[in-house]
Amino acid sequence: MEVANQSIVAGFALLGLSDQPKLEKMFSVLIVLMYMVILLDDGVPILVTTLDSHLHTPMYFFLGNLSFLDTCYTTSSIPLVLDGFLTPQETISFSACALQNFLSFAIGACYERNEGLMFVLCDTDPT
Repeated sequence: MEVANQSIVAGFALLGLSDQPKLEKMFSVLIVLMYMVILLDDGVPILVTTLDSHLHTPMYFFLGNLSFLDTCYTTSSIPLVLDGFLTPQETISFSACALQNFLSFAIGACYERNEGLMFVLCDTDPT
């Protein structure tokens, strides 16, 4: 009679910096600060192009969309990184990993498409 492997894997193990908790706290503060800068840096173009009626041209519309996509792209990964640094849980489920990969690839594809359209508009803009 053969004995089969009966182990079940529920997710991926995240190693990180688990042996140096002080570095994890320092990195999490640094990541939060960088995330705030990213949100501010991407929020300004969206706000300016929305409020100034002179900037309601296709080029600035796509610049606002690029800023929005950049915000979405960073927001799809930063919370998981912070969760890994701040909680003792060192695993990620297969479904959470697949969802994060899907969001990253989908937002990246939108970003590339939007960037290509923006370059075409910049070349044909009469101003």
